[in-house]
Amino acid sequence: MVSKLTIFTTPKWIITLFIASHLVLLLMMTITFPRIESVIQTTPFDLRTFGYTLEEAGHILDKMDPGTRSLYVFPQILLLDVLYPLLLALLLSTLMMRMGRLSGFASRFFRALTILPFVGMLCDYAENTCVLALLQGWREPSQGFVSMASTFTQLKSLFTSLAWLLIFFQTVVWLRIKLVSKKATVYG
Repeated sequence: MVSKLTIFTTPKWIITLFIASHLVLLLMMTITFPRIESVIQTTPFDLRTFGYTLEEAGHILDKMDPGTRSLYVFPQILLLDVLYPLLLALLLSTLMMRMGRLSGFASRFFRALTILPFVGMLCDYAENTCVLALLQGWREPSQGFVSMASTFTQLKSLFTSLAWLLIFFQTVVWLRIKLVSKKATVYG
């Protein structure tokens, strides 16, 4: 998989993935989530980084009218939250690969870490499936099911955060290398 992603590590592709992923994020954060939040008067499932309890899930579901449920299902879950995790995973993995090469962290271990965003993506899709089941009434909110959905939400956040932290670390190392190189050239 890593070798197939290398075609996306050019600055042009990284900028394209950044713009595409953040346009989808912008739609979610300015259109769908504010509409959902205005009805439920709290943070939706997807945005609860540290998860949620059975009581919180019940509160969210109780507050939703049919129109809000419909909006949450489509376009939020079945369109925007299908595109965004994929675009974000591609962006983060390609950034990790590019910064890994630039910062000298291109070992097999660091290349293997490029899978983290895709694990986060799969957790996001699992979370979406659970939330969809709750919204559509396929599953009654039970302690076990809500705990599972909440765990997927937390794991999505964890893997995405780890990827961003690694990119930050690689960028700091790369900037340090550039700075040392520039000083050596100036004082050399």
